[in-house]
Amino acid sequence: MKVRNTILAVDTSTHLLSMAVYKNGKIFCFSKNSLDHSENLTKILDKILNKSKLSLDDLNLLAVNVGPGSFTGLRIGLSFIKLLAKYLKVKIVTTTSFSMLLYEFVKKYEIEDTTKITILFPSVKNEFYFCDYIIKNKKVQKILKYGYVKQNEINFKNADFFIIPNFVEINANLFVKLNFSSKQIIQLFLSKYENLYLKLPIFLQNIVCSLEGLKIQYTRFNKEFYKYLKEAEDRNSYLRDQLFEYRDKKLREIIMYAFNNVPYYRKKFKEWGIDPRSIKSIEDLKNIPVLTKEEVKNNFLEFISDTIPKSKLVWVHTSGTTGGGFRFYTTKDSIWQQWATWWRYRRWHGIPFNTWCGYFGGRSIVPISQKIPPFWRYNIPGKQILFSGYHMNKDNFIYYIEELNKKKPLWIHGYPSLISLLASFMIENNLKLDYQVKWITIGAESLLEYQRNLITMAFGVKPIQHYGLTEPVANISECIEGNLHIDEDFAVVEFLPIGDGKYKIIGTTLTNYAMPFIRYDTGDIATLDINAQICNCKWGGRIVKDIDGRKEDYVVLKDGTKIGRMDHVFKDLVNIIEAQIYQNKPGVIYVRVVRGSKYTLEDEKSLLKELRKRVGGETEIYIEYVNSIPRTSSGKLRFVVSDINEGKLY
Repeated sequence: MKVRNTILAVDTSTHLLSMAVYKNGKIFCFSKNSLDHSENLTKILDKILNKSKLSLDDLNLLAVNVGPGSFTGLRIGLSFIKLLAKYLKVKIVTTTSFSMLLYEFVKKYEIEDTTKITILFPSVKNEFYFCDYIIKNKKVQKILKYGYVKQNEINFKNADFFIIPNFVEINANLFVKLNFSSKQIIQLFLSKYENLYLKLPIFLQNIVCSLEGLKIQYTRFNKEFYKYLKEAEDRNSYLRDQLFEYRDKKLREIIMYAFNNVPYYRKKFKEWGIDPRSIKSIEDLKNIPVLTKEEVKNNFLEFISDTIPKSKLVWVHTSGTTGGGFRFYTTKDSIWQQWATWWRYRRWHGIPFNTWCGYFGGRSIVPISQKIPPFWRYNIPGKQILFSGYHMNKDNFIYYIEELNKKKPLWIHGYPSLISLLASFMIENNLKLDYQVKWITIGAESLLEYQRNLITMAFGVKPIQHYGLTEPVANISECIEGNLHIDEDFAVVEFLPIGDGKYKIIGTTLTNYAMPFIRYDTGDIATLDINAQICNCKWGGRIVKDIDGRKEDYVVLKDGTKIGRMDHVFKDLVNIIEAQIYQNKPGVIYVRVVRGSKYTLEDEKSLLKELRKRVGGETEIYIEYVNSIPRTSSGKLRFVVSDINEGKLY
């Protein structure tokens, strides 16, 4: 619901005098160094009212920071606001310097795990006010203590993050510096009125999706992305030997960097008795033990680079093939290179930027309780129609087809388990789109042969495969000749034989210097084409015949809706080692969970909450705690197992 107040916020807690105004969804802010706040308050008020085209009489709420900070400055600011409130006959809301920095930290880093932070706010020279918090799932769980501390008495082992305002001159590698201004006072007030996305009316949900899309356009697809895309496309002409030479050069760089800057590898190379300078090519990696997700979790802090400031680290999360949630750090630079590699593959097939795309994925963008169309939302800046994967049943498929015919997106992208459901319905009912789709790309799951046939038959175009991981340790792309090539210039990919012509996919990052993973077990299995020669497409990457990655049965709801790709449920549940969903009756699911040592009742509540978002309130959910989950004969863990005919993948 839109906040109708016109708000004036003031902060005088430091030498910076800051004032902000909220009007019609926009925040206008002005800050300046001020030796005399009492003299400058009215001058800045006049400036910001002119900038926002407001008068004093338009203001109907005042907000002020009450500290900690400069006692004199706070007294002046509070007196000013009280006098103004008395004159305008409006209310005052207050906040604290700690709350403003805490809000900025949670907004910027979106930390889900239990984390201890210390917020420091300057007092006199080399002394700080402080407050210790425990946060989890972006919320404060507990305030531990607060008080006063000298800079040389700060114990950096007492918290995961130490936060200071950005104007403090201090060693940035030890602290997270955050913006601090009156703008945050308004944002804090507005946050109290934010409704959950799924409770918003549809037109506002579309606006939220578009705003998120706009943010992605500016942050993900900026000039750095285009620089990396050009570099990646310049390597299209590399012969295989040139690609391998480039890959091995980058490998030597990441190995030496890890040894010099990452505590885990500094210690382990010595334990292994390996001179990192001896790792010159992919063949030399065999002397390094394979790295597992559990090893990273158990030694998490030791994997973080010493040289990258915490403020530059980016949290990402994944569930992978085991159902165990996994979060780690990366950098914006690594993300840009990853997206450049993905877009290179798309451009191989002629997909241009700014092409409208019908997206079929696992995002909860339509409330599960919604029973009538539209079962999609729009990301207009990103040119996406975001189709819900949780409403796809025989009663609703026709609406999906009508929307495709109405908007006519030339590109369809998403999970093959979802796109093939729609394809099957079209074939069974002799339905066709009234326009020709040009491209169908798939991701997140392995493409099965029957799915490929259904999609090709229904849409008249062959789906294009791609294999990638959130952990940037492997990437495999289908070329225009239909072969699956390793992107040798993006990551170092090894194949360890496990019998019957199958190989484990082991990957080493070449881009993530924040938390480099070396010889990381992806949990996926490949079949190689040992007779493959250089492809007619001329791309020099080795050829993979098939990837046995993420193949899941469907979860079937009581109304017949089939839901695929359920791993989103577990992405942030890092205290679950692995999990499996089992079903033998529509509308009833059993969740088998192997608990980690830190698993609590709160994790169970979070698990149930995430499941309910996707399967609704009518589905019966039973959680079973087990010590282990059986694998298939090839060693894979099947994430969703169904004994219902309509839920099985064939």
